Amino acid sequence: MRIRFTKQQNKPSAFKCIRSDGSETWMRITQLFTLEHDIVHYAVETVLDFRQAFYGILLRGYNITDFEAPRHLRPTALLPANLPLEAQQAEMLVNLFQTELHDEADIEGFIGVAAFTFQTQAVPFPTISKQQVGQIRAKIRALLRQWHVLPAGGTLELAFYTDS
Repeated sequence: MRIRFTKQQNKPSAFKCIRSDGSETWMRITQLFTLEHDIVHYAVETVLDFRQAFYGILLRGYNITDFEAPRHLRPTALLPANLPLEAQQAEMLVNLFQTELHDEADIEGFIGVAAFTFQTQAVPFPTISKQQVGQIRAKIRALLRQWHVLPAGGTLELAFYTDS
């Protein structure tokens, strides 16, 4: 699957996923927070080899806007209680990595806070090494740098697994 973030000037940017069968899902991005969140998802899911989280779910045919809909309008499979464990773990990790974007803790501190957060939410903590935390952070920084220097009309294109 190809993931495209297209920067616009004076109007919302675009986020599009194009599956290998040619089908697409997309949405407009009106806030930097949303763009960062989706980029952090990409970093977490690719470094940890998560295939059943946000991008894996999109790869299987769901739409980006399904996740934005109020819970009572979402497909049943996308309700929190029905999401795959990897999707729950990815969302929690993404929120933690996004929270620290501007104030990184040391890696041990990050892992400690993450483990505590997972424990309080009663979600199994995924296996994540210090090296993977560093790789995720580096990938997030690199992708956000690419986005920030991208001119209006430019596209940041990423690849996600093509098999399911």
